[in-house]
Amino acid sequence: MTLAALSENQVFTTLWDLKDEAEMGHIQLSREADLVVVAPGTADLMARMANGHADDLATTLLLATDTPVLVAPAMNVRMWLHPATQRNVAQLRADGVEVMAPDEGAMACGEFGPGRLPEPPAILAAIEAKLTPARRPLAGRHVLVTAGPTHEPIDPVRYIANRSSGRQGFAVAGALAALGARVTLVAGPVTLPTPPGVDRVNVETARDMAQAVAQALPADAAVMVAAVADWRVEAAGQKVKKDGGTAPALTLVENPDILATVAAAPDRPTLVVGFAAETEHVIDHAVAKRLRKRADWIVANDVSGDVFGGDANRVHLVTADGVESWERMGKDAVARGSRNVSRMRYKHGHDDRTNLHCHQIFAPWRGSSPARLCHPGAAGMDVVAAETLTLEPGKRAAIATGFAIAIPPGYEVQVRPRSGLALKHGITCLNTPGTIDEDYRGEVKVILANLGDQPFEVVRGERIAQLVPAPVQRATLARVDELDSTERGDGGFGSTGR
Repeated sequence: MTLAALSENQVFTTLWDLKDEAEMGHIQLSREADLVVVAPGTADLMARMANGHADDLATTLLLATDTPVLVAPAMNVRMWLHPATQRNVAQLRADGVEVMAPDEGAMACGEFGPGRLPEPPAILAAIEAKLTPARRPLAGRHVLVTAGPTHEPIDPVRYIANRSSGRQGFAVAGALAALGARVTLVAGPVTLPTPPGVDRVNVETARDMAQAVAQALPADAAVMVAAVADWRVEAAGQKVKKDGGTAPALTLVENPDILATVAAAPDRPTLVVGFAAETEHVIDHAVAKRLRKRADWIVANDVSGDVFGGDANRVHLVTADGVESWERMGKDAVARGSRNVSRMRYKHGHDDRTNLHCHQIFAPWRGSSPARLCHPGAAGMDVVAAETLTLEPGKRAAIATGFAIAIPPGYEVQVRPRSGLALKHGITCLNTPGTIDEDYRGEVKVILANLGDQPFEVVRGERIAQLVPAPVQRATLARVDELDSTERGDGGFGSTGR
């Protein structure tokens, strides 16, 4: 009666209700629902479901339904871990039933372990995921998120910390999980509840976080929200005491740069996002940080007010395309906004374009970029000349472009000629397929040769070549006594030609 009054719906409790069963009520119930949720899913009920029992209203409905079924288990830890229960769970999953993982914690019986009923928000998230699969564009993606502060011990009692509450990072993790991503949340020392559907790894120090992040890779995307301490001290083994009023000397040691390490990793995520907490010149510092750390995006905010520990935030999204400033909003809204931007990148699979960080040496080009895609389907970026000169027939020259680039690890950039110049004027590129390595930081120059019979004027700002990024497959040579035989054998170069 209580449930009926609160829900304003009829509550069905028995298979033997004459009125309902005159209309085959259990069949009607099984057909009307879009989803059947079993909560709590006891060991007994799951055993009966796995074996096809139909001796009461619940099991009859579950056997008759043709809609998805979701089970939220709840039982004693030993009952959950018992081989019989695990067999029943495996059978249910094989039959297409989604069985949630139970929560782990203290039981009413006084024992501790897995078996607790998942929290209502987790059950609600699982229901939403079942009912709205089209709203899960990140399904199949793995996203790594860091959140919270780090604590760097001074001694067994004291530590260096900051005011980060972890709320923004937890909100981002929850929003990405709601989009279907498999989220690994590496969290500093905070007491926030874990968002539904998120795998959480707790850490304390910056070095702990760096290790946990490395273990979580590879990932499709990394969103580094944590406020990691830049410095640590060599911690004392015992509590530091006052000694005659003389302040102790603390020797600071730089912590690992987790964002830069992830951005430079061989298994670098497709999308690397960093956060910048600033108190002045917010956008300028964020733009510089994005280039310095080699991140794809930086989300910057001014923390001189009540951002740390508060519920609201005002951020600036810094990308290679510019800066987008958002209005002040709740941290959950910021997370939803960030996830919507992420959805654009993954809407049709991940964006395979490589981010090349460009440093302007001087400004010779027309437009906003020295190298740009001339149309959406282009494979290469057109490069323009930074100088004007006349190239005589039979001569060559290294043409300045006025910029240098930084290439993500695992990629090269090849310089290719423009076919139009070769066809119309006999101008080709001699440093093709010249390779620009990931550690090169000098100016990009294009060697043009005039193979035609007329002088050619290279005009400042005109397109002269293309840059084509490509992944690198590194190999090593191994000495062997002999090579595998082939049809060609020892014939060598040209032996199959006419």
